[in-house]
Amino acid sequence: MFLEIQEMSTVIMEYRLQEIAEYDDTIVQACILAAVQRVTRLLSGRYDVEKIFSATGDERDAELLEITKNIALWFLCRRCNVDILYNRIKEAYDRDMAYLKELMKGDIPSGLPLRETDDGPTGAVRFGSNPKFSHSW
Repeated sequence: MFLEIQEMSTVIMEYRLQEIAEYDDTIVQACILAAVQRVTRLLSGRYDVEKIFSATGDERDAELLEITKNIALWFLCRRCNVDILYNRIKEAYDRDMAYLKELMKGDIPSGLPLRETDDGPTGAVRFGSNPKFSHSW
């Protein structure tokens, strides 16, 4: 799996995680799965998400891993926010979602593998024209 429960320690203290989940690892696993699904759906139009999320260990993209942890924490915190700074988690979630949307559009360069078809890599196609150029003589 892309993200394990033990790796959540970089975003939340273990005792707090266990208290919120009431010592039930299935709740934490469900939140992690929801976070992975959210990131998958956001990035699936441009990137090879199967390749990204099948990676394990050091092969994983560290930044995407931390973003997924923050989103999983957001799903978990909706359950109960005892002894946790809700605003800080909300800000991290909003920041990560904005980052993922920019990544999805291709505004930010990344080392993530692009989704490929038989014709080659796929990406967003932009149609339009140059801005209107007018002189005011």
